[in-house]
Amino acid sequence: MKIPFLLPMLLFILFLAKTSAHFNPCPSVCHEMACQTGVLACTDGGLLQIPPVLHQKTHKIIVSNQRFSSPHLTYSNFSNYGPPNYKIEKIALQFCELVSIASNCFSHLTDLRVLDLSHNLLGEIPPDTFKALHLQFLRLDDNKMIQFHRFSFRGLNVAELSLFDCNLTELDFEVFSEISERLKKLILTNNKLNVIDKRFRILFENLPDLQINENPFNCTCNLRWLNSVLVSRKKAINLSSSKRIPNQAQCNYPDRVKGKQIADLDLKDFDCDSPRLKLIDVFMTSTSSAKLTCISEPKAHSSPDVIWMTEHKNTYVPEIQSIEKASLSVLRKSRIDKYKCVIKNNNDYVTVVISIHWPVKRVNNASQSLNTLGVSPNDMIPYLPNANSTLHVRSVFYEKQFTLLEMIGGVVGTFTITMILFLCIYRHLAMTMKRNDKKKWYLSYETAIGSDSQTYDIPNNTAGLYFPGQLLTNPYSPARYLDYNSHTPQSSPNKVAAI
Repeated sequence: MKIPFLLPMLLFILFLAKTSAHFNPCPSVCHEMACQTGVLACTDGGLLQIPPVLHQKTHKIIVSNQRFSSPHLTYSNFSNYGPPNYKIEKIALQFCELVSIASNCFSHLTDLRVLDLSHNLLGEIPPDTFKALHLQFLRLDDNKMIQFHRFSFRGLNVAELSLFDCNLTELDFEVFSEISERLKKLILTNNKLNVIDKRFRILFENLPDLQINENPFNCTCNLRWLNSVLVSRKKAINLSSSKRIPNQAQCNYPDRVKGKQIADLDLKDFDCDSPRLKLIDVFMTSTSSAKLTCISEPKAHSSPDVIWMTEHKNTYVPEIQSIEKASLSVLRKSRIDKYKCVIKNNNDYVTVVISIHWPVKRVNNASQSLNTLGVSPNDMIPYLPNANSTLHVRSVFYEKQFTLLEMIGGVVGTFTITMILFLCIYRHLAMTMKRNDKKKWYLSYETAIGSDSQTYDIPNNTAGLYFPGQLLTNPYSPARYLDYNSHTPQSSPNKVAAI
């Protein structure tokens, strides 16, 4: 009586046992033995997606050489991996051709300590990608198109970060400032860094392990701070200055220090002098054209670039660039044209702005008014080019070109005219002085005006001299004649002693 009741239950139990025997949380392309030990290891290819269900003991996921149906990692790929179902401590997804990671993709994996996404095709890392993670090691090596957003590392707590061979050309300090407090090791080896922002100085000084070798550094003034940091690190590990530190940063430019370790250079090797202007020249070839020349001071270790720029709609557009010296031929575009010369090196730059005031053409028709031409009387004043720097102006428009014969004739003519003027002035002065002497000789007498009695003093040495008769007229006395044979004046016709 009881057998028919027990038979269905027995069949149901056998069905469940058979079903559970066929269920295996470890995919066939993965290593089953590793799955039994808690490691999902799939390295032989053929896996189309990350398995949604894992073995209960799984704490590590190591997947490589796979091509997933979707190259984008999202939260759904790991939604079942968080506690309390699993305690995942390590995820490694290598050589899987991943191209992107969504924000907050791993935020629920609170037990995760190692995240390895190396050897993929990752592009821009969006904000909050690693938010809420407390990692011992984050590895992003060999992602040659990787780019970081300002907040890619926001909310991340990591001790070691590796960016080996990521084709990095620059480092944004704001990105790394998010992880600077706990970071102990930074690997930037084998990238394309020419220079590093000096704001990294404090971070680099405090890092116990810094690897920045195999980068083509430009050992110019912008990298002088790194020399000080590396020298200090060198002393900290008690190595003598003569011993070469292995795998340290080296210079790739300039040639005079290429191949040398940055820590072995002196401060003077970084050439921190600013560029200087030697000459700015404007040569007016006509009333509507000119040639501009800008020359920089030569440097012992480097040659600054010289760039001519033309003003266009309140901005300056580059026209020509050369080393140490650059010339630019210009044509008149407006009443006043502006040009800028920029001299720059790896440290700094200087600029000179030139304003050319072109001359106004003369009006041939005198009856044509200035208002008809659209210019003011002040515009008719010729202007020379000017600049806010030392300027040498040479213009065939303002200077007449003389021949040798004309110059000789001018010199001879000037000398002849000068001699004639000198002789004329000399003769005039001599005659004037002689006339004054005679006047004093003949007319040395005194006249008492307003008196009826007058006395005339004739020179004592008058013997043998002829004095022409002179009428002496006084408004207060009758006309008198001077008797040349006597010292006493006489009235005509009778002689009198006094009146």
